[in-house]
This record gives sequence, C-alpha cells and structure tokens, in this order.
Amino acid sequence: MAVKIFYTNIQKDRYAESDGVVPADLVTVADGKCAARVTLNAVPGDVSGTVYAEIPAVMEGRITSFALRLNGGTPAGQILLTTVSPAIDVIGAYLYVFGEEILPATIGPAMYRKTNMRGTYFCTDRLNTPQKIFAIIVGGSGLEGITADVAMLADTH
Repeated sequence: MAVKIFYTNIQKDRYAESDGVVPADLVTVADGKCAARVTLNAVPGDVSGTVYAEIPAVMEGRITSFALRLNGGTPAGQILLTTVSPAIDVIGAYLYVFGEEILPATIGPAMYRKTNMRGTYFCTDRLNTPQKIFAIIVGGSGLEGITADVAMLADTH
C-alpha cells in the first residue's frame, strides 16, 4: 500500500508527537504543507566540496519522489541517496547508494528534484542510524552550512 510519509503535502499538525508538540525540524512551505529542514555538512575527508544531509525516513520502503530546495546557494551537481552516513563511513556511504541522478530541476523554482522513481528501495533497520537516509550532493561546492527543505514521497509496507 502506498503511504505518503515525512514532509509532503500533509499538514504539519499531523506529525505532532503524543504530547501535541510538532517537531522543530518541520517547516511550512505553502498552504500549511510541510518539509523537513536539514543542514548540509561537509563529507569528512572530502576536499572536493561534497556535502551531505541527514533525512528522517521510515525503516524501509521505496522513495518515489524526492525534492531538496536550498535556502541559499545555487543547485549544482547531483544528489545520491544512501543508507550509510558519510560521517561514519565515507566508503560505505557510496557502496550503499540506492538512488542517484537527482539533478537540479530545469522547470520551476531552483531545486534538486526527481519524480517517478522506480528502483529506490531501502532498509535501515540493521544500520548505524535506523530511520535515517542521507543525501550526498556531489559537485555542489560551497554548500556547507546551508539549510535545505526536503520533501519526499515513499511506498511503505
């Protein structure tokens, strides 16, 4: 069954925790719809300007649509999605890439975007950071420290 998850066109209030508090990393994008706000960090030991962001996710599923809008800077390069944090294991981060070629959009606002994704299955339950995926921006120098808003849709079981 397809389930819309984390930071799409669902109202922020639906993500409130049991005490009624909405997580601080949710931001309103438009019409009450929300996105996850993440910060881009430098990949340790990488001198080429590659950055990454940690993104909350369900334990397993398939991402069908992904978008990341920078709050400063210009989109360049491509995004790779992985289940291993580059901060923990930079080689493993590239070995466990499950989504690639998420490029700057040529239509609409400046952002990275890819839709109709087919083979982007992932599972994080046996990894160092369960329920997290990581977006690595390769070729996007000068983006360290910039915040970005992430919206994604996924199929889950």
